[in-house]
Amino acid sequence: MKDNDKRCEHAHKEHINRFKMAHNIGVAEYMRENAEKYGLPADEMYVMGLLHDIGYIKQHKGHEEYGAELLETMGLKPRYVYAIKYHGLNPDFIKTLPYKDFDFDTAYKTYPELVLLYEADMSINARGYRVGFDDRLRDIGNRYGFDSTAYHNAAATVQYVKNQLNALATERTDSFIFECSNAQVKDVPEEYSYVCASVKNDNIFTINEFSVFANIVDEQADTITIEKATNYGLCQFNKPEQMNKKDFEEYYVPFDKGKVEIENHCVKNHNIER
Repeated sequence: MKDNDKRCEHAHKEHINRFKMAHNIGVAEYMRENAEKYGLPADEMYVMGLLHDIGYIKQHKGHEEYGAELLETMGLKPRYVYAIKYHGLNPDFIKTLPYKDFDFDTAYKTYPELVLLYEADMSINARGYRVGFDDRLRDIGNRYGFDSTAYHNAAATVQYVKNQLNALATERTDSFIFECSNAQVKDVPEEYSYVCASVKNDNIFTINEFSVFANIVDEQADTITIEKATNYGLCQFNKPEQMNKKDFEEYYVPFDKGKVEIENHCVKNHNIER
């Protein structure tokens, strides 16, 4: 190696190494893509994702608290500061957050910034790849040990995020109105909990004989495998199909016969037949 190359190689010290920066960028991209799901500003979530591990500039252990202190002095919004402060800790620590309207069980709507950061951080591995919850936990266990505090905190975070996502999906479902004409929706099995239906308005969908119901059988970081059922009077089932997760989220909405009230053109305010 030439002397000039050596000087260039050691021209700077990486206070935050390139792999950690790749993780930060991956988290930022994830947060920007999923901000709408929580009703959050996409660009601000991107910046928050970029900065969530800025505390590594000084230290690894306790980087969350140092990063929060640094960003607070720079004027970052308090809600974002607290999210960064608590993102690497066990979710039990957020039960006493000093916010008037904060509720631990419904943080997806009382503190969505934190839940989205949890979700993104547990979906992006140490090198910036979008791997999903299971592979992320496996990676943390392999690096720190499956009996380590880091792994137990991460596992608790994943479970908490899953609970929040389930609650969010239920609330989204409850806000939808499905208008059903002559389609025999009662014949659709319970596990087919998503539907691709005609959009009538922002949250009103029309179910007819061309609507397609879906059952998720496998979910990866970027793809999803579904079993589809078409509704021509009686349910007709199709072979499993793999599709891009973004496409699925664009075309399918949560559907639960037991919780969603179906409005019929002829009979109003009646729940669907069981």
